[in-house]
Amino acid sequence: MSNYSNFFRSLLHFGTNQPKWKLTVLVSSVGFSTAGFLWHRHQYHHYASSYSLHLKRYPAAAEYPQLTKHANLMARQLTPQMYAKLRDRITPSGYTIDDVIQVGVDNPGAPNRQYFGVSAGDEESYKMFSDLFDPLIRIRYNYGLDARQYHDTDTTKLRFPFESDNTFDINKYILSSRIRITRNLSGYTFPTFTTRAERRRVEGKLNKAFQQLIKEDNQFNGNYYRLSMMDEELQKNLANDGVLLYKPQTMSWLSSGVARDWPDGRAVYVNNDKNIFAWINQKDHLRFISWSTNNAKNNLRSVITKFFQGISLLENTMKNEGISFAHDDHFGYLTTCPANIGTGLKINIYLKLPLLTKDLRLPTIIKNLNLTMEEIMDPDIEGFKDCIDISNRDRIGKTEIEIIQHVLDGVAKLVEIERKLEAGGKLDEYLRQVNPSDVIYEIQTDEILQTEEKGIPAKILNSLLNMQFDIRRFDIYRKIPKDLTQPTTTGAAISIICVLFISILIFIELYYFITPEVVSELFVDIPESGQADRIPVHIDISVLNIACQYVGIDIQDDLGRHEVGFIDNTLKTPENNGLGCRINASFKINRVPGNFHISTHSSNIQPEYGDMKHVIHELTFGDSIKGFRRIPNRKAFHPLRRFNNTNRPSHISHDYLMKIVPTIYEDLGYVRRYPYQFTFVYREYNPYQSHGAGMIPTIWFRYDIMPITVKYTEHRQKLYTFITSICAVVGGSFTVASIIDSLVFSTRELFKKFEMGKLT
Repeated sequence: MSNYSNFFRSLLHFGTNQPKWKLTVLVSSVGFSTAGFLWHRHQYHHYASSYSLHLKRYPAAAEYPQLTKHANLMARQLTPQMYAKLRDRITPSGYTIDDVIQVGVDNPGAPNRQYFGVSAGDEESYKMFSDLFDPLIRIRYNYGLDARQYHDTDTTKLRFPFESDNTFDINKYILSSRIRITRNLSGYTFPTFTTRAERRRVEGKLNKAFQQLIKEDNQFNGNYYRLSMMDEELQKNLANDGVLLYKPQTMSWLSSGVARDWPDGRAVYVNNDKNIFAWINQKDHLRFISWSTNNAKNNLRSVITKFFQGISLLENTMKNEGISFAHDDHFGYLTTCPANIGTGLKINIYLKLPLLTKDLRLPTIIKNLNLTMEEIMDPDIEGFKDCIDISNRDRIGKTEIEIIQHVLDGVAKLVEIERKLEAGGKLDEYLRQVNPSDVIYEIQTDEILQTEEKGIPAKILNSLLNMQFDIRRFDIYRKIPKDLTQPTTTGAAISIICVLFISILIFIELYYFITPEVVSELFVDIPESGQADRIPVHIDISVLNIACQYVGIDIQDDLGRHEVGFIDNTLKTPENNGLGCRINASFKINRVPGNFHISTHSSNIQPEYGDMKHVIHELTFGDSIKGFRRIPNRKAFHPLRRFNNTNRPSHISHDYLMKIVPTIYEDLGYVRRYPYQFTFVYREYNPYQSHGAGMIPTIWFRYDIMPITVKYTEHRQKLYTFITSICAVVGGSFTVASIIDSLVFSTRELFKKFEMGKLT
């Protein structure tokens, strides 16, 4: 790429006052060079945005992305002026500003999460587009423009605060630990922008480096596996060991392009002890990991020590292959996502804190310790109850040892708090001991209140009291002296019933106020800008009597799409002692009528042996409705769930005729999801009678898209409506109770007069 740049630069300095033959040569050279440049970039960097070379046909204002509803960091920083400034820049490998921001354009993010919304395609991205990268990193990590990233991997400097205290068992609190780094190779494009050939070359270089590592040190003896060459049994074993490299599934990483061509060029290294492993060409070129599920306290030191020993040996073997990690004096190690830039290091320590996890202030304590509580593990799983995952928040601005030491000190502080609570102490008392400013705040608050009582508010109150004679004439709630009132038993009973009735009604009103209402509407289906052109499909089906190697999924539609057998994101699991197959697949279909079907793909299966008895575990279209607790008619989104078709005759074709209804669900936060409802009609037929001999029984799923869209919108009652309802409940109830009490009292008085003979 640099050769073309130098050539164009020389042409710019070519004099304009030249003979005509020279101008002819100039124009011809420009034409051929431009054609060669475009062909070279298309061949070498096929994943560049298809419009990036033609971007200047339109002004920058016309190309500026729509970011009004985005909450990621990129959307907050990228102004139209900055976009116009950066869109003409391109790195030597062909990466543009549109490639940088595409992941953030596709994934708006959430206001309460600092999601970057950018990705780097090569080492030069951070300098070429520094106007955007620098402020994002400064906001997230408070990292200055003149700062320098230093490194330190001397583990002898680490202090383990709980090792010197033998009065308690740290194993009670620390369950396991894990540490990893993220790296990319210098001189190669990053996974977001790499080509197939370059990805394979990176994997080949790292393969040789790991083979040397395996030979050099016994504790790193192990195996190196290419994902494309793994069989199902090996994948299952690695998955059970927790070291299998899975395809990235989050929308942010899928839209960034790191999952292209999966599993081509991806690999896994794992040592024999299964406590050191590495992933090649996932989100970055390398992710090196050391971990332990054993909670012995000396294992935490071992995990960290082995980790740095391994990465040091690997760097030495990489030098023999002529490769090194991408590094910058200012930013440190360069990664695809700026979240990992600097050290690329992340350490996780899993803690069991039964008492502290029940306190709602735990997230605030974690934040004040400058740590991250990544997730609360599933409390329903035995052994993981009351557990939290603690990790470092910072990746840059500190050395590796400083980051680890900060996490160790924070973990020791959390364990100390837990032990105080176990001894019967209060969290408030402990927090005041470690942070006296809380007590100072309370004293200041009391002084302010005392000052207000003696100051201006008191003067205003005295003035109002002096005006009492003039104001009380406007009182419409005239008071009756207490000694002139008469309490009654029936009045007390009615009052108690009235208060209970009001309490029940207020509770009901409060319930409807805090509970969103789902409103539905219908309109002609016009796909929205946020709605995908293709519909995601997820199917989970078991075919009982045909083995996995003979069965597969085919897709056809009215646009001419015809895919047979090999569908991405398909997992086949043998069942029924290998005689059957469970197929779990996720794919996308066009928004036109078509079908997908399950049939045999082998000449070894004769038509008369094609027994298509099956069980449909799941079939859904579009976004998942998981979490939509108030969505009406949930069954319409998966009417074929657990549909058992095993009691039908053998050797027949099964036909599901489906009508798909586009659906929009908008929650209170105006976030939209696009699930699809559908209905179906089932029929079966003998393929030999319907289509002649030799036809194979098939499971057909034929679909048609309805032209009507159903929209569900969550609404919450307005605050003023709620207040009005409460006033109506209280006022109306007291009024009705007062009327009832008056009627009861008057009736009793009449009976008394009647008994005394005074009623005339």
